[in-house]
Amino acid sequence: MKKTVLVALAMIVVLLLLPSCAGGVSEEEYDRVKADLAAAQAQLEAANKDRADVLAYAETIDVLLYPAWTDAGMTPRFSFDNEVEWFLDLNKRAGELKDQKVSNYIKALQNEDETAMYNLWDYCLGRIEQLSK
Repeated sequence: MKKTVLVALAMIVVLLLLPSCAGGVSEEEYDRVKADLAAAQAQLEAANKDRADVLAYAETIDVLLYPAWTDAGMTPRFSFDNEVEWFLDLNKRAGELKDQKVSNYIKALQNEDETAMYNLWDYCLGRIEQLSK
């Protein structure tokens, strides 16, 4: 009998508490959490894009160093049959970066501007530093 009364009381308590649980999350709370989630996703996407851009600038520097590697007798990471292929690759990378300054430096490099190589290295390293913060 005591067991039946205890079970009945427990069921009454559960039934009384059930309506308070059925209310769920308020619309304001749901909207806030949804906005927080969207903001977090946007931050992650921006961070992923920044990482991809850092890698692209680093690879551009690596390609720029190709003549130095070959002149030093070292095996570079990339391989080009001639200077035209090298410039085509650099121009393709500049287009993928959508960075007009990189394109301008490469054009200056093609026009045999002696400072263009150093300016491009410096610019790419600066972009890596900015994107890494």
